[in-house]
Amino acid sequence: MPTKVFDFNEDGLAYSVTLNQDDGGPVMATVTVHEGQMDVNAIYYADDDQSNGDVSLGGPLNMNGGGSRYEGEAINWDGAEALSRPGLGREGESKETFLTAEEGENELGPFHLTSDFNIDEIEYVGVRATSTSTPEGSIKGVATGEDEPEEPEDPDCELPEGTNKVFFALPTEEYPENGLFVREADLDLEEGEDATLQDYYDTMLASLSTDGREIDDYLSEIVAYNVDVNEDGVEITTELARFSVGEELNQDTPLPEICTEDEAEEIEEDSEEMLVA
Repeated sequence: MPTKVFDFNEDGLAYSVTLNQDDGGPVMATVTVHEGQMDVNAIYYADDDQSNGDVSLGGPLNMNGGGSRYEGEAINWDGAEALSRPGLGREGESKETFLTAEEGENELGPFHLTSDFNIDEIEYVGVRATSTSTPEGSIKGVATGEDEPEEPEDPDCELPEGTNKVFFALPTEEYPENGLFVREADLDLEEGEDATLQDYYDTMLASLSTDGREIDDYLSEIVAYNVDVNEDGVEITTELARFSVGEELNQDTPLPEICTEDEAEEIEEDSEEMLVA
């Protein structure tokens, strides 16, 4: 799920707005206070094209003045989401949109921000808040965001029954051609021991080292395939796992284990989803 984080720091107030978007879904927003307190009244957003867009919620929720500029550049807002009216009223600090840095009281959302923009189009986020811990008691904050890298999925430990050959290759949209075969006969296994993907992976690395090949020519991202032959004698290639091993590698760079015994039980639960029949 793509994620973008916008960090704000005012005098006595630090907070962030985190945007998320599922495939084909709306952009959702979560506000988190890290220091101080505030009542979040509205969230604005804009792309990087400042030649159009002029959205304002008006009245006390407007972003006029400081809320219409970022580092001297004029910001034309493309959309906004009203969350509450200014003032704590009878609810006081129990108001839903009033946040403090205290655990359990510091987060609002996720809530719908927009269905008109994708997350990668949103360049600026504005926050209109009152009852703040800043000297002025209210803020019109503007920030740009940074994409958070997505966590890679753990590869699957389980090998299909009868696996006796694994092909390690660079990612490709077509049938993989440039890679290395490792056969079960190449593995250093104890008698009766079942082979794992880790065994094939370690053997593949050892063969690279023995042959004096440059590891980073082969390993930046790897796809492991099971290779089998069907009843008609046709070779069938099934993707087992796709994983990254780092941007820069050499013989002195420690390589990650792709599957350990401690992780096997946890990863096994997802094996049916990751293996293609």
